[in-house]
Amino acid sequence: MDNELKKQYMQILFRFRKAGLDFPKISDVNMTELFVMSGISNNACSGDKRVDMTEIQSNTHITKAAISLMFTSLEKRGYVVRETDRSNRRKITVELTAEGEKILAEAQQKVDWTLDETLSQLGEEKAWQLISLLNQLSDILDELKSRRAR
Repeated sequence: MDNELKKQYMQILFRFRKAGLDFPKISDVNMTELFVMSGISNNACSGDKRVDMTEIQSNTHITKAAISLMFTSLEKRGYVVRETDRSNRRKITVELTAEGEKILAEAQQKVDWTLDETLSQLGEEKAWQLISLLNQLSDILDELKSRRAR
């Protein structure tokens, strides 16, 4: 493989990592926590705002241990409330508090603006190409990780 190609590939990966998505910091909540809070909000049934914790874990692809730590942290800051199901003690539901909903709404507004600006400058056709290429890259990296673990 061409060394210049490898060099340019590594440089753009580091540049992208450094630039990140540059979403404005919202309160004391990081992007992963906002993603999980959004998952709670999006998965809540119309009449019941409580969501099964394992459902959020499986939809976000975050390990059970990591999601548990995250919920503990969010709960301490007053953004979520966890509750153990009385009929099934293994089932834990989680719901956003009013403060959690407020933080999430503020964040979603800022994230939407950033995404709109980024995608409009990139253009729809190039954005779809980028998504396709990034999905392909993710699949390749997953396969390499899997092979390395064998």
